[in-house]
Amino acid sequence: MLTRCWRIWMLIIFENITNGVVNLTLHGLTDFKKQAEQTLSFFTERKQTISAIRQEGDQVTIGIDYYAVLAIDLPNGPSKGEVLNLKGQSVFTFSPENTITRLTDIS
Repeated sequence: MLTRCWRIWMLIIFENITNGVVNLTLHGLTDFKKQAEQTLSFFTERKQTISAIRQEGDQVTIGIDYYAVLAIDLPNGPSKGEVLNLKGQSVFTFSPENTITRLTDIS
């Protein structure tokens, strides 16, 4: 079972894929942190529950059940106060030194 605390590589690559389309790509820890902090204000409440874990080679795939309540209206999308219930997965790629080098969120 995964019990370690992992480090994130300074040059991490992050991708978000929705419905098979890459809609966000970030390069580097600074941009990754900035994006994570910006999205905090999008929700009044959110919860991620791990539904599955699979390790294969240098990758770990985590199934996630995602619940959130929107704090803002999204462009061309759901409105403030709407509840989101999504299923997705996060794929973590590790270096030989056990550093996270790539994170891909898929929904």
